[in-house]
Parts: sequence; structure tokens; C-alpha cells
Amino acid sequence: MSEKVVFLDEVQTKTMNVAFSHFKEHTNWDLFNTIIQDDNENIKIAFYCKSQLEETRGGGIEQIIYIISKKDFRIKTINKSYSR
Repeated sequence: MSEKVVFLDEVQTKTMNVAFSHFKEHTNWDLFNTIIQDDNENIKIAFYCKSQLEETRGGGIEQIIYIISKKDFRIKTINKSYSR
């Protein structure tokens, strides 16, 4: 896996802070990848993380997607999916 440095603009930075703060407050999983998709009204931020063994019967990969409004920086939706 390769690492890439990406510079975010001010709006992307604010939305990333909202999503990451919520993520850290509600999980204790190991984050290993993040994807940001930016459109006209919202920013979609997907966190890919490894769940802890005791939380998910053996551990696995969790995808948590935050859809955040660019207008007021509020979380509109949170979607989660899990795979082993």
C-alpha cells in the first residue's frame, strides 16, 4: 500500500474535522485509510478501519461513511458496513 500526501482546502478541512471528531468520540478502532469525495453540496468522507477483536466477534474491516453538508458543516448521514 502506498501513502499519498493530499492538501485539503478550508471547507474540506472543516468537514474532515467534524467527521474525525465524531469517529474518535464513538469508536476506538484502528484507522488505516480515508477517502474524500467532494461535490457541490456535500462532502463524503469514508473511514476504513480495523475493529477490535472483542467488539466484533473476531475483528474485521469496517467502513464508516460520513456525508457532511458544506453549508453548515453538520453530519447529514452516517453509513456503516462491515466485512471480514
